[in-house]
Amino acid sequence: MNKSESIASLSKALVIAQSQFKHVPMNSTNPFYKSKYADLGAVIESSKAILKDNGLAVSQLVEGESGQVGITTILIHESGEFISSTVSIPVEGNNIAQESGKAITYLRRYGLASILGMYADEDTDAHKEERSITDEAKKLGAVEKKKNPPVPLDNVPQMSLDLAQSVMTSKMKKYGDCDNEELRWMFNSILEREPTEETALKKTAIQTILLSRQAK
Repeated sequence: MNKSESIASLSKALVIAQSQFKHVPMNSTNPFYKSKYADLGAVIESSKAILKDNGLAVSQLVEGESGQVGITTILIHESGEFISSTVSIPVEGNNIAQESGKAITYLRRYGLASILGMYADEDTDAHKEERSITDEAKKLGAVEKKKNPPVPLDNVPQMSLDLAQSVMTSKMKKYGDCDNEELRWMFNSILEREPTEETALKKTAIQTILLSRQAK
């Protein structure tokens, strides 16, 4: 995350704005999992008037290199103070332009909702079977917790730790509040799904958190 030398005025304005944000309507459906989410337009419409009233604005810049596309989301206060966060994911497929467009839309929605503290997703991290490893072991009568393969931490796509930790499970638990074993379990659950921009983003979030913990 980058920020101006001071964010005192921005912080005060954001505190007020967050108290005024309403629930973002889940107006779209993920065709893979039939889960509801708020699309980019819904997040923008739910926030723009409140941002204006509190002297705030958002700018989102597109970045891309080495087979990846990224978005830098900048929250700006009328005082000139700002905070910004960048997230990028790999883009593959036969039509790179089309796939990049879809990734940019997704990252804009995710980046905007995250920097404003708005919830706009019905997370599907563990699909229909999302449970903690401990709960799963108890249900199966297992003596030991399920062992999960280690998460690869080489060549992790760029993502700010703040954004990675703010990603939430369907039970409204932040990734940053999950222990390492839970994160490894979620990562390996994601590997079993159809690859999408969403699953790539969540895998990167888990890798980013584990990499930061490994460095300590």
